[in-house]
Amino acid sequence: TLLKEPAMTKEECEQAMDVGRLLVGQASDEGFDLVIFGEMGVGNSTSASAIAAAMLAVDPHLVTGRGSGLSEKELDHKVAVVQKALQTHPSRDPLEILRCLGGFEVAAIVGGIMEGVRRGLPILIDGIVVTAAALIAHAMEPRIVDFLICAHRSASTGHALMVEHLGCGRALLDLGMYLGEGTGALAAWPLVRLASNILTELESFDEAQVYDSTTLLRTRGLV
Repeated sequence: TLLKEPAMTKEECEQAMDVGRLLVGQASDEGFDLVIFGEMGVGNSTSASAIAAAMLAVDPHLVTGRGSGLSEKELDHKVAVVQKALQTHPSRDPLEILRCLGGFEVAAIVGGIMEGVRRGLPILIDGIVVTAAALIAHAMEPRIVDFLICAHRSASTGHALMVEHLGCGRALLDLGMYLGEGTGALAAWPLVRLASNILTELESFDEAQVYDSTTLLRTRGLV
């Protein structure tokens, strides 16, 4: 476990990142033009909290929540685990933080974000685990912020702090959701599509032949 040793070897971490790069690259080659990440795992909110605490240099209490519904006692234990993990792995190098405190899914998302940005694709980030991966990617390549869209403000403890640190703007939705797994990003996707269509396809008044009332009456010979 991450309390005793790094979560991944250097080779495993790089391989997991390569998986993310490969999948995003394949999707881009097939014509997809936006990336949404979803993750599923038992206990990965603990890993995400540890990453957030390390990346933001804040007290674990500020970024550690109840996950799937922990009791107060269980939450205290979770915070203690995060604190111990940070003591065991004190490095502040982003790649080392990922290797020591992350998981294969987080590393894959980091690699996927980096590949998406390399290809100029917008990235919809969702939930505390994906946002933790975005923190790592942002530390490695700050310009990714220009490609990040915060889909929703998670109700998970610390998510607002993480989004603020990324500097990717206001979340599109604030629905009090705890879920990650891509759900918030999918909910926000229609808004992104709508905004894109308005910017790229909506006709100007001249193109749509929309005139002020006086001009309209004059063109019809009524004034």
